[in-house]
Amino acid sequence: MASDPELVERLREWFAERGVTDERRMFGGHAFLDAGRMTACANSRGELMVRCDPDTTDQLAAEPGVVQTEMRGRPMKGWLDIEPAAVTDDVDLARWLSLALTYARSLPRPKGPRGSMGRAKRGRRPGEARQRRGTSRWTSEARRPTRPACSRGRARS
Repeated sequence: MASDPELVERLREWFAERGVTDERRMFGGHAFLDAGRMTACANSRGELMVRCDPDTTDQLAAEPGVVQTEMRGRPMKGWLDIEPAAVTDDVDLARWLSLALTYARSLPRPKGPRGSMGRAKRGRRPGEARQRRGTSRWTSEARRPTRPACSRGRARS
């Protein structure tokens, strides 16, 4: 089952009002990221998946319609799955999303190629041109260094 389009639209509107516009396809649904930090997701089961403080996961999961997220049979601290019936009201939806956004903004920005502060892949700095295919150091077999005849670099006798 694909993510619920109505839920995705509600999430899109709520996050757009708060300046969060990064939306990506993840977990068979739509994930919303704030400065590279995943905040919430409309997953493939039609549920709302939100980020929370790992220390409060058990307490929040005790509420009706809320369970701790499991991926491949393993519970994930800091993530909650909320049934569609628990977020039919905009006030309930806003409560869960504000909880998720507040916690996500308290985390450091991710580093690396997907984060906003990290370096690009293969050592390139943001804005540097990419090396074109076929322009590597060794362009032809004739220019490739040759191996010695034996493994120690001496000629065979």
